[in-house]
Amino acid sequence: MHLTVYPTFEFFFPMFSLRGLLNLLSLPIRLLWVTIQYFNGSVPFRKYKNDLISCYKMTFFIAFLTMNFGDYKYIPALSNAYIINKILPGRFKIRKETLPGYGARYDANSIWLVKQPHRKPTDPIMIYIHGGAYLLQTVPTQPASIVAVYKLLDKDVQSKLSILFLDYKLTSKGFKIPHQMGQLHETYTKLVSEGNKNLFLCGDSAGGNLAVGYTQYLDKVASRHILRPKSLILISPWLDMSPGDENWKPSRSYYQNYKYDMIKFHSFKGDKFKDSFACEKNDILYCPGKDPIKKEDWDIECYTDSDHSVFLICGEDESFRDEDLKWAEKVLDVPSYSSVKYGYSTGNFDPEIHHFHRISDVNHCLAEVYVEPWGIHEASVLMETEILFTINSIESEGGKLSFRDVSDKHFGIVRIAKFLNDIIE
Repeated sequence: MHLTVYPTFEFFFPMFSLRGLLNLLSLPIRLLWVTIQYFNGSVPFRKYKNDLISCYKMTFFIAFLTMNFGDYKYIPALSNAYIINKILPGRFKIRKETLPGYGARYDANSIWLVKQPHRKPTDPIMIYIHGGAYLLQTVPTQPASIVAVYKLLDKDVQSKLSILFLDYKLTSKGFKIPHQMGQLHETYTKLVSEGNKNLFLCGDSAGGNLAVGYTQYLDKVASRHILRPKSLILISPWLDMSPGDENWKPSRSYYQNYKYDMIKFHSFKGDKFKDSFACEKNDILYCPGKDPIKKEDWDIECYTDSDHSVFLICGEDESFRDEDLKWAEKVLDVPSYSSVKYGYSTGNFDPEIHHFHRISDVNHCLAEVYVEPWGIHEASVLMETEILFTINSIESEGGKLSFRDVSDKHFGIVRIAKFLNDIIE
């Protein structure tokens, strides 16, 4: 007897949770609804009230960031090598010949975005660490935004800077924290062993968490003789991986920005990410923004030595705003968290409330902290990448675009580029 076997429901939606299925199946309805909201002037994302494409992006991000932990292992993930070598040149028209060493592997854990051919040991190498809650693979706009930052630098600065992309394993694929710390340490110590003396760490969201946590790892676990990162560039860093219910109050950014941001408290609170860990999740190495933040725990040269620097950017409409600014206040002595009431600006940049700059001194590193007006989580690397098309167009005519010529529509990319341009000698 011949039996006809038909694909089952599980064939198309293998083992997704009910929440995960609803998130995926409701996407068309959500996109239709945000379209209606956009045209009747009631879209919830005030930064993008006149930008329908960004509203669609926000809708996608919310859907994928509010799934259950077990759902993420069923989401296909392209390799970072494929994203860098195939997707970026196709989607963003990145010409590899304009980026020396682009796409070449350095080691099992990393890929060059830029490798200067005649670099000196004192020339900076920036290790870029992508976000995605340690669960999600790289969004192509993330490395593309870092490429845009590089292209906006002055030519003499460009000629010195190399950029290395950390190709870390995902917790959703079975590589639990602290596996990623080990990968970063392998690559970092290899660079140091080769004589490199000027290393930067740049990370967004979970990447910012790993960058900050690694400074604690070097201080408390690794050899004290290992060179410390000269500079940290932190983009919406995820510093408290298990926020408590005290964050769900009208005065707190998780509550205030619930309708504005892609990060939702109910999907990030408490033990939501416990399955990501094979270690103590509240350890300062992996949860550096967990209260109480003690000043003495951060007596580390990355933050207290005048020869070092930290750049931090978060959004006024971002859920992580409070934890980022609280950490900056405790560690960097940046008073923005206590002295400014955010969420009530007009959406225009006011240097009195949206920027803090301190030159380095005997007890402090150089600190540059920005709160983007009405900015959301990771806007610098998720929402501003279209500037690459302008950069490419000008390059094709033999010109070069500088960060000085770019508008505040690309708020984060411009300020990251300016910071790097200022600190690279």
